[in-house]
Amino acid sequence: SARGSGRHRHASHHGETTASRPDLPSPLTRSSPRTEAGWQACEAACPAAPTMADLVALSDLLRPPEESQAPGSSSSSAIVTPGSFGAPNKVKQAAAAPARDPKEIWDPEEVELEDLIVAPRDDRPVPDFDMYYKQDVDSGDVFLGTSDKTPGSQDCTHIVYKIKFPSAARVSDLDLDVKKRRLIAESRDTRLDTFLPMPVDHENGHAKWDGAKKLLTVTLPILLDEL
Repeated sequence: SARGSGRHRHASHHGETTASRPDLPSPLTRSSPRTEAGWQACEAACPAAPTMADLVALSDLLRPPEESQAPGSSSSSAIVTPGSFGAPNKVKQAAAAPARDPKEIWDPEEVELEDLIVAPRDDRPVPDFDMYYKQDVDSGDVFLGTSDKTPGSQDCTHIVYKIKFPSAARVSDLDLDVKKRRLIAESRDTRLDTFLPMPVDHENGHAKWDGAKKLLTVTLPILLDEL
């Protein structure tokens, strides 16, 4: 009948397909007896997963000659990680410290800079003072702007401090001490101790006392090379 011939043609077509492609495994599970030959063919064609012994042998092959293991040692006990492959990183040894002079009392690193020494507590009040930046300019800078100077502090040449000492009768009543990064000016009842915003040439600075205004003016050249 037509229905029987249809089944026959379908079975015949299925048989031709299975016979013409014996190398392809069936999508069915391995428990099916029809696909046992296909599973065996797949296992024969697919490579086996690498074992620990294969990884250790590969590690020994890639290790440089100087890092190879000594004769008689067992390489199978070594732990293989991704960092085991390739040349090992060589750690740089720190440079040896210079020899210290046995006659030195203190090491230079143990002595604090004079500018950083904190003064003992002083209860005297801080006098009124103003700080200014001073710049050397000429008519071309002021009216024409011919130079590349700016009003910023990086183009200034001096730092000026104006400090008021109302109780000082004469300049001998004041004490002034200027360092590269620090200024200390004091009288009997007031004291100014401040760090400077820029390094100064304290050996070439100058101070001026105005007895009528009770004002001390300190002008300090800036060390532009150290900025």
